[in-house]
Amino acid sequence: MNKILALLTYFILNSLLLFAQNEETDVTNPGSLTKLEISLDADEKCMEKLSLPFQNIKVIDSRFDTGKIGFIPHNLFSQKRMFKRVTLKKGLANEAAGFLNRYYENVFAKNGYELLIVIKKLWFSGIDNSKTGGAELATTFNSFYHIYCKWEFYIGKNDSYMPIIRIDTILDWNDTNGSFKEENFTKSKFSKLKSVLCAITELPKYDTYFSLYESKAKKTMDDIVKFNENRFNLPVLKQGIFEKGVYLNFEEFKNNKPSIIDFKEKKMNYGLLKKEFYLEKLNGEPVNKYWGYSSGEWFKYGRYGNDKIYREGNTFEFFVQAVYTDADSRIDSKIWMPYQLDMETGKIY
Repeated sequence: MNKILALLTYFILNSLLLFAQNEETDVTNPGSLTKLEISLDADEKCMEKLSLPFQNIKVIDSRFDTGKIGFIPHNLFSQKRMFKRVTLKKGLANEAAGFLNRYYENVFAKNGYELLIVIKKLWFSGIDNSKTGGAELATTFNSFYHIYCKWEFYIGKNDSYMPIIRIDTILDWNDTNGSFKEENFTKSKFSKLKSVLCAITELPKYDTYFSLYESKAKKTMDDIVKFNENRFNLPVLKQGIFEKGVYLNFEEFKNNKPSIIDFKEKKMNYGLLKKEFYLEKLNGEPVNKYWGYSSGEWFKYGRYGNDKIYREGNTFEFFVQAVYTDADSRIDSKIWMPYQLDMETGKIY
């Protein structure tokens, strides 16, 4: 009997230990958050007085992270699980192309031309980098939310595409009532996302560009794909490991070349629970301003508290522990806010 009890105790303790280890891994990596998977149906057709001078739309997803379009708060009020990753069931390229082709099918021209859209950014965030420069974090769900969009447009036929325009902007979600939450986002049937897709698709003055088609240089689909894949040829992505050292800016991070090779990471404790890391050169000189630093195995982003980053696709993301103030109760809670690096600018969103 004692042997059986001892075995049960052993298995229970080991199970608890494994659970604790897994939980610790989960809470430091935004990639472990659960998914909110959506699909873009086209239950309505375009009824506006609109004529599009091509017969279909093709979409390429050339974002650094093709797995999701942002993070969204959800009902489970947990410090470590307060967000979900918003993903598209069939991927952004398939969902966007499917929706746009169904929505506009009655206003297409039957002329053999197609519109090619290359999406380089489509991301929901509480940060507006056009105003803040990425210096402030969004730690309240009642703040303005923004949609980062960078799309490139081509028109063509028979594998011969003419580049026409690039749209690079940050759109306001423009809702101060906290509707950027899972339950409201779902009830709206993602109408805002659909309206964004339509609004940007309708922005170019296509008739003007069509008049130039015969006289302008063209690219093949293979040319376009190769051109866009080149943006992922960054040393920090291709080399697969972080060079040990202190990185003073984003350019050093992109090129995986830290300025300070030898350093020491030190820790200062404030009471029982709070601790702060700081860096010194080997001669004891403090390193006061830095972008991040690496042990050679992990990398910590230094701007908001030396948070460990994780690769996701061709970019990196991390959690920042922040204080969330509930708008109704005015009660403060510590939560883990997920953010991602914009690999074009070095800012976060």
